Amino acid sequence: MKKIIAGITGSVVVAAAILFLLLGRGGNGEIDEEQSTLSAATKISVEADAVVLPLQNAELSSQRDGIVAEILAAENDLVQKGHVIVWLERDNEIATVTRAKTRLAATKAALAGLMAVHDKARSDDAENRAVQLASAKIALRDAQEQLKHVSGENLSIGAVVTPKGAALEAARAMLMADAESSVKKAQEALLAALGQAATDDIPATPESTANKAARDMALSASRVAVLEAKEALEEAQDVGEILRDASDALASRQRDLINSKTDLDAARLERDLNLRVAQEAFDDAEEALQDTYKGWLGVELTVEEWRLDPDSLFADWGLDLEFVFDRQNLTYTNRIAPDDPSTRWSELTVYAWLFLHPNAGSFDAVCDDKLSQASSRTCIKRDIEDTWDLFQDARDILNTEAVEGPARVAAAQNAIVKAEQALQDAEDDLERLTSERTALDVSIAQAELSAAQAELDDLVQFPDPIEVAAREAALEAAQATLDDLLDWPDPLKVALAGGELERAGLIVQRLQKDRDPADVAREKAELAEAEALVATAESDLVLAKLALDDMAIKAPFAGSVASIEVDLGEEVSTETVVVRLADNTAWRLESDDLD
Repeated sequence: MKKIIAGITGSVVVAAAILFLLLGRGGNGEIDEEQSTLSAATKISVEADAVVLPLQNAELSSQRDGIVAEILAAENDLVQKGHVIVWLERDNEIATVTRAKTRLAATKAALAGLMAVHDKARSDDAENRAVQLASAKIALRDAQEQLKHVSGENLSIGAVVTPKGAALEAARAMLMADAESSVKKAQEALLAALGQAATDDIPATPESTANKAARDMALSASRVAVLEAKEALEEAQDVGEILRDASDALASRQRDLINSKTDLDAARLERDLNLRVAQEAFDDAEEALQDTYKGWLGVELTVEEWRLDPDSLFADWGLDLEFVFDRQNLTYTNRIAPDDPSTRWSELTVYAWLFLHPNAGSFDAVCDDKLSQASSRTCIKRDIEDTWDLFQDARDILNTEAVEGPARVAAAQNAIVKAEQALQDAEDDLERLTSERTALDVSIAQAELSAAQAELDDLVQFPDPIEVAAREAALEAAQATLDDLLDWPDPLKVALAGGELERAGLIVQRLQKDRDPADVAREKAELAEAEALVATAESDLVLAKLALDDMAIKAPFAGSVASIEVDLGEEVSTETVVVRLADNTAWRLESDDLD
C-alpha cells in the first residue's frame, strides 16, 4: 500500500519541554545530564513550517481483477476495521458458495444416512442371529436324521430311532407300497394297450382277461354301428350341408355388421380424441412460441408472422441476434437502453437480459454447440428455433388429423353399408334353402356315422404303437422307482446327505461367531469414503468463501474515507487504487525547517 500524503501545513509553536525531548539529546541519542537539570518552568518557543499528517493512511486495491458492483461508503465517511467499502461483481462467487454449501449439506446427510443404515444393519444382525442360529440347529438335527435314514442306520439291530427317524422310515414304507402298486397298474395298462391278457414277462390276471374280452365285444358292436349309421346317412339329402354353410355365412355377416358398427364408433372417438389432443398441443406450442419471442425480444407475433420461420422473420425485421445481444452495441440514456420504435424488437427487453437478469452473461445469441454444452450456456437462437420446430410439428399433426380423422369415419360408414347389404343377401339365401328342406336329419346322421367310424377305426387299428410305447415307458419308470427304493442304502444319497450335514454344521458354526469381518470392513470403507466426501465439501466451501472475500475491499483499520477513486461499473485490476483511507484520531508532525 502507498501512504496517503495529506495534512495541514502552517506555522507551529513547539513548547520548550517538547524541544527538550527532540533537541536535548547528545550525539549518541542520550539526554545530557546538564540539560536534564533544566527547570521545568523554563520554556522557549520555536516557530517552524510543518505538515500535520494522520498517523495511519492507506491506498486500498482489490485482490482480483473485476468490475465495481457496489460502493458502500462516501468520502469523509467513518468506517470501522474490516468494514466493506467496495464490492466487485461477485455473482459467480456467491453461486459457488451456495453450491458448496449445498454439496456439504448433501454429503453430511449422506454420511448420517449411511451411519443410520449401518446401525440398523448391526441391530438387525444382532436380533436375527439368535433366530437364525435356532433354525440352523434344527436343520442340523434334521440333516443328522436324514443321514441315519438314507444310510440304513435306523434299521440296524439295536438302533435308537427318534420320532423324526421313525417318521422317515414310515414315509419310506409308504413309498414302497405306492411303488409296488404303481408297477401293477402299469402292467395292467400295458396289457390293455396290447389287447392281451398276458405276455412273457407279465402273467394274466382276472382284470386283464376281462379287459381283452370286453375289447372283442366292443369291436363287433362297433362294426354293426358303422353299418347302421351309413344306412341312416343314405336316407338324408345333400341339402343339409348346403343349409349349414348358409347358416354359417349368415352368422359371419352378422358379426361383420357388429364389427363395422364398433369400428365406426371407434373411428369417431379416435377422430374426436386425436383432434382435441392435436388442438391442445398446437395451442400449447403456439403459446410457447409467443412466450419465447416475448421473453427474449419483447415481441408479440402477428398472424402473418406466425407463418414465418425464425430466419425469415429475423431477415424481415433486419435483426442480427449477435449484434443486438452484444453489450457494446446498446446505446444508453441515464444507464438504460431506450426502446427504438423503428425496430420490431424491444431494446428494453434486451437490456434486461444483458444487465438486469440474475444469469446475465450465461447465454449467447448464437452458440457453438460444443462450447455451449461444455459451459452450460443458453443459446437464444437455438431456443427460438427449437420452439419453432415444436410449433411446426404441432401444426402439421393438427392439419393431418383434421383430414385423416373424417376420412377414417367415412370409411367406417361405408363398411357398415357394405356389411348390411351382405347380411341381407345371407338372410335371403338361408330363407330360400330353409323353405326347401331342413338339414337336421342330415346333420344327425353324419355325426352318428363319424362317431361310429372313429370308434371302429380305433378298435381296428390296434395295438397303437404310440400308446404301447407310452405304457411301456410308464412301466419302466414305475419299475425304476421300485428298484430305487429296493436298492438301499444308495451310496449317492448317503454322500449327498453327508454333504448336507456338513453344510448345516458349518452354518451353525458361522452363526455362533461374531459378525462377518467382510461386512465390518465394507462398512468401514463406506464410512471412510463418505467422511472423505464431507471433508472435500468443507474444503471447497472454505475456498469458495475465500474467493468471495477477495471480491471485497475492506478497511484495514478504523478511519475516514479520504477519497473513492472508482465509479460503479468501472473495471479495475489489482494495481488500481480504489479507496484512500486515513486514521484521523491520531496525528503526526513532519517538518524540514528545524535545525
